[in-house]
Amino acid sequence: MSSPFLRKVQESRLSRSINWTAGIIELVFCIPYLGRFLKWLWNIVLTGVNIIFGMVEYLLMWVGFQPQKQMRIEAVILKDTASNYLAAAEDVAAALQQAAQIFMTANIRLIPARSVNASSTTHNSLPPDLNACITHYPIPLDSNMLDVDCNAPALQEDLGLKGAKFQHISRTHLSHTNLRRLTGYGSPVIIFIVRSFKQNHGGCSLGPLTDYVTVRFDRLQCIAHEIGHACNLPHRKERDNLMFSQSCSPTNLSRWQIALIRASRHVSFF
Repeated sequence: MSSPFLRKVQESRLSRSINWTAGIIELVFCIPYLGRFLKWLWNIVLTGVNIIFGMVEYLLMWVGFQPQKQMRIEAVILKDTASNYLAAAEDVAAALQQAAQIFMTANIRLIPARSVNASSTTHNSLPPDLNACITHYPIPLDSNMLDVDCNAPALQEDLGLKGAKFQHISRTHLSHTNLRRLTGYGSPVIIFIVRSFKQNHGGCSLGPLTDYVTVRFDRLQCIAHEIGHACNLPHRKERDNLMFSQSCSPTNLSRWQIALIRASRHVSFF
């Protein structure tokens, strides 16, 4: 019989092989225009499937059945051409902690995407180390990647070279999550900390179309709001709601919003 250590090594090798294969498929999605459009279609299909199954869970919520789920996240702090990082890790960690508290109201636990064994911490009574959700991208980037757009112009950017670059960073930097991003079960939300938006936005998400969101370095409190968009939520008019369109400060979530978040492809049981 093989030892537990040997079995763990074999499982690790198998996992790397599977994610490597998924990464080859994900490489197609790095192709500007055609590949990015295929990624949109694929993510829409995955989102629809998850919402259909999530409605079953929504019915169970009415009888008090709401087991804890998890959401993998990764905040990537970009570096400018002068090799200066755009934000301090402690500021990003504080914003992630705020987001973690908001999503715990939906019984969703934020965990690091980078940790291969992140799922083992899901039901731990201690909160995960959100500093482990932060990484510094080591390669300086030019203004094309640091200064981004939102809304309709962002759709054009994602179809082109900018979206292809964000996809490539996601595929290579979080290579052990390639299978999750391809199958849509527990796909991590990747938060790119950028320098500015061409309009006066604090952050931007293309909802179910992409695996990433962008947040301005001096508006980090918008992280939770943009994660909400990534997890199926549209804007709301209520001023105290997390998805209020005019501010990133509110924190409340309705029952329907909780159901939609828990049905997201970014939220899973393991």
